[in-house]
Parts: sequence; C-alpha cells; structure tokens
Amino acid sequence: RVCFITLSTCVLFNFISAELFTAIVDLEKLLYTEGEVIKTIERYIEAEEKRLQEIKKLKDEYGRLHQVATVDSQSFLGSPINAFLLVKRLSSDW
Repeated sequence: RVCFITLSTCVLFNFISAELFTAIVDLEKLLYTEGEVIKTIERYIEAEEKRLQEIKKLKDEYGRLHQVATVDSQSFLGSPINAFLLVKRLSSDW
C-alpha cells in the first residue's frame, strides 16, 4: 500500500510538472500577443495623430479664408469664384 501511494505520488508529480510547463508556455504566448497588441495600438495612435494634424491644417486654412471673407463679406461673396468655393467647401470638402 505504501509503495502504491509512493508510486502514485511520483506519477502525479510528473503530470503536474508537465501541466505547469504547458501553462507557462501558454502564458509566454499570451505575453508575446500582448506585445503585438501594444505595437498595433502604437501604430494606430500614430496614424490618428497624423490624421488629426491634417484636420488641424484644414481648420487653420478654413479659418484664414473665413477671416478674409468676413472682413468685407459683400465684396468677397460678390465674386462668383469665392461664392463657388465657399459652397464647395461646405458641401463636399467636409
């Protein structure tokens, strides 16, 4: 009986050791995956920051045009080209 318990304990210990190794390998895979997710998020943030800079440039350009137009709106809108560009900006550029 003591021999059976000792033998069972040895077999069980080997099984538990193998399971622990498998769990560590799985966790290492998860750690690698987490690193890839972090890199993907960094690339996404960089792309969004670039897009935001482009939007800010457009806002500055439109702000400059708006400021010029509001100084003398009658004269500005009296030009067919300026009127067309204003309608185009508000209808298709945005």
